Amino acid sequence: MELVIRKNFWAVNLRFVALVALLAAKTVALTGCSSEPGPKSEPSATGPQGVIVLPAVQLPETPAGKKLDAWVAAINAGSRAKLVALHAGEHDAKRNVSNDVEFADRTGGLDIHTVERATPTEIAVIARTRTPETWLRIEMTVESAPPHAIARLGFMPAPPPIDAVGKDQLSDAEIVKRLDAFLDKLVKAERFSGTVLVARDGRTLYEKAAGLASRAWNAPVRIDTKLNLGSMNKMFTATAIGQLVDKGKINLDDKVGKYLPDFPNADVRNKVTVAHLLSHSSGLGSYFGDVFDARKLKIREVRDYLPLIAEEKLAFEPGSEWAYSNSGFILLGAIVEAASGENYFDYIRKHVYEPAGMRDSDCYDLDRDVANLASGYTRSPDGWRTNIFLHVVRGGPAGGGYSTVPDLLRFALALRGGKLMSPATTSTFVAGKMDTSSDGKYAYGFGDRNVRGHRIVGHSGGFPGINSNLDIYWDDGYVVAVMSNVDMGAMPVAEKARELIARSNP
Repeated sequence: MELVIRKNFWAVNLRFVALVALLAAKTVALTGCSSEPGPKSEPSATGPQGVIVLPAVQLPETPAGKKLDAWVAAINAGSRAKLVALHAGEHDAKRNVSNDVEFADRTGGLDIHTVERATPTEIAVIARTRTPETWLRIEMTVESAPPHAIARLGFMPAPPPIDAVGKDQLSDAEIVKRLDAFLDKLVKAERFSGTVLVARDGRTLYEKAAGLASRAWNAPVRIDTKLNLGSMNKMFTATAIGQLVDKGKINLDDKVGKYLPDFPNADVRNKVTVAHLLSHSSGLGSYFGDVFDARKLKIREVRDYLPLIAEEKLAFEPGSEWAYSNSGFILLGAIVEAASGENYFDYIRKHVYEPAGMRDSDCYDLDRDVANLASGYTRSPDGWRTNIFLHVVRGGPAGGGYSTVPDLLRFALALRGGKLMSPATTSTFVAGKMDTSSDGKYAYGFGDRNVRGHRIVGHSGGFPGINSNLDIYWDDGYVVAVMSNVDMGAMPVAEKARELIARSNP
């Protein structure tokens, strides 16, 4: 999660926007925003299935408040005419309208619960979607001059406010019952296809497979179906680095140049450390772009990515800021190879997957038939399409591999049990280092956040037709793994599980 940023409304090519993991997402910078909370709604009634009906919230009479109010009204009306009028004169207005119509269809509309922050040109709110009922943080920036066109709009999943979901404690059986009912709604609305597993103290409480692994062959998803991890491969790459730290082959404070002396980018060689790469504080960005697009069919080994990164300019002084970086994790894969003397993919199989018992996980070559592997599906105006022409041929250190929810549980148990790295190194790698949002930090290849007193370590991944998430409740023993082969299928389920487990009996 996954923060989706729309600058001038979808001016960014979504083919290259990973719908980032919530734990690894950086919120839109709202500089100068007031820290005072805005007006807050109070629950007024209870609707079907115990859903609390939210009354209307008065947005501030500012340019940003008025624009957001008009946008929500148009979304809730599902009115193309209102959206056309709203976006008149904006950059790429036709696409803005088209994507808003799709957003309205996906959400069924929005109800605003709380105004978190507001200035004349910026506003952030917590809102609930109507179908299915999920929670979002919506952040909007408008231009300072009339007619105050929308300059930026961001969405990210948000934990539901306590007053909107109740405070009563839930047993594990009740958690499972409510999660299953929520999942059924998503499946019926074609918002979810994939697998879900919930465990506590190593014992599986719930698992479910739903939807189709192949729409062409009408093949159902099974609980052991291999689904795409997206960026979750970063956890495995980080684990490999941690193992090599334990063996004395890598020092986190060493510069990239120690391990990759021939890497042509001098700034990266001489300024960026292993720790910077692990924590997304290197200043590097992502290798996606026209050159990647032209070469992606030939990218199968870590070395094939390096020319795409060699000319990247550092966006900031390493260690001074946080910015999610796929390029950084490719370099970590190359460092694994240099320090271990092994091919990256062989190393991960031998030292991560095998010790954890992960029999159905790998970065598969997608031009070869792989048994029980799901295709990814992304929505388009004319229906579902596979993501086969968007995806790399083979995933790598930054993402794109495949796994199953049982394998993700095995990984979580092995990690938390100290079977993959020493306990001291494990603690270092999962402890938050860099602020990424109001309620989360990024560690070394793992997210680290607190949800109502529950510490959650993990990662998520997203791309068109891909959405997966692993939550390891570090102190409570819960593990929630969700994998989906449709756009943004996993995060609503993961967020619902967080909401329910936050109310679990101790």
